[in-house]
Amino acid sequence: MVGSGGIDRSWSNPNRRYLPDLIMPTRYGGRIQRAVQLIDTSGSISNHQFNYILTQVEHSRSLLQIEELILIQFDDAVRAVDILTAGEPITNVKMCGGGGTRLDPAMEKAMEYAPEIVVIISDLWCNQTTVPEFANTCWLCIDHKEATVPYGRLIHVNSFGD
Repeated sequence: MVGSGGIDRSWSNPNRRYLPDLIMPTRYGGRIQRAVQLIDTSGSISNHQFNYILTQVEHSRSLLQIEELILIQFDDAVRAVDILTAGEPITNVKMCGGGGTRLDPAMEKAMEYAPEIVVIISDLWCNQTTVPEFANTCWLCIDHKEATVPYGRLIHVNSFGD
């Protein structure tokens, strides 16, 4: 069964969220219409890390079948916004920034696009207490395993593969 937005549903395994009161189909597959990925380009992000970040962006774009991806590069301010549609190459994205790190201007810019999901990719060497909260937020923390976040899901990665 295909629902709105190209999201498939299956009655084979009922959605447990509604049991025992209702029997509803389980969602699977589907595309994300609009996602925003905030990319930290502050002075603490190396060229190696930036290239690693772009690899992760491309992987998530393919995996999540994102129709429109808004990439927002930031350091202490928003430095660049790239809007990519499905199939458009990411190779034209060049690193902009090099200053300190402030997440709040980038997150405020992200909200202007009304995304379904926000992914913040950073080494998280910054103050996160002033970042506006968004329900569907994932943080991808590069090379800083001690970092924590105030909300959302945090995934730690090592860009050097150790």
